[in-house]
Amino acid sequence: VLRGGVTAAGFLASLLVLSPVMAGLLVAAAVPALIAERALARRRAAMMWSISPAERRELHYGSLLADARTAQEVRLFGTGPLLRTRMLAERRRSNAAHRRMDRRELAGQGGLGVLAAVISGGGLVYAVLAAARGDLTVGDVAMFVAAVAGVQGALSTIVVSLAHVPQDLVPFDHYLAVSTARPDLPVPARPRAGPRPRHGIPACDEG
Repeated sequence: VLRGGVTAAGFLASLLVLSPVMAGLLVAAAVPALIAERALARRRAAMMWSISPAERRELHYGSLLADARTAQEVRLFGTGPLLRTRMLAERRRSNAAHRRMDRRELAGQGGLGVLAAVISGGGLVYAVLAAARGDLTVGDVAMFVAAVAGVQGALSTIVVSLAHVPQDLVPFDHYLAVSTARPDLPVPARPRAGPRPRHGIPACDEG
């Protein structure tokens, strides 16, 4: 984020000299991009959370099929086709969720791409017309094009980084929920210490 901010600030300073209106449009276009990226990141985090049980079951079925220690039981009871069918069903369920999320991302990213193309294309037309009128030189047009591309790239990096912060914090929230959870077993109000062993702890038939 810091590197993208420094890059965006440098190009924005150059663009403000050439066209303050264009600089304002590029900054304003980053607002809907940030909103859309945050929405997509939240949806992806929710999708990953929803399919995690299916992925764990798929991993379990796959380990039963591939583990040499369970091969005898699988052959003896003929559970191979059942495990394979369930594993493939969980994989299809996960793939379907990923495809739905990919379609949402395609629509969102496509809309943002069209918006960026319209703004940069309109800026290029403005720069060419200004150069034809003599308001800008050829070097100014080249600088204008480079500044627009640089600002868009830097703002895109910042937006994506900021939008994925909630998604990256989801595992940490789960860690806090587990680490701060109360014990699920009943605990006496006044626990009584047991007697200390006098001859150690015997271990019998532990072979």
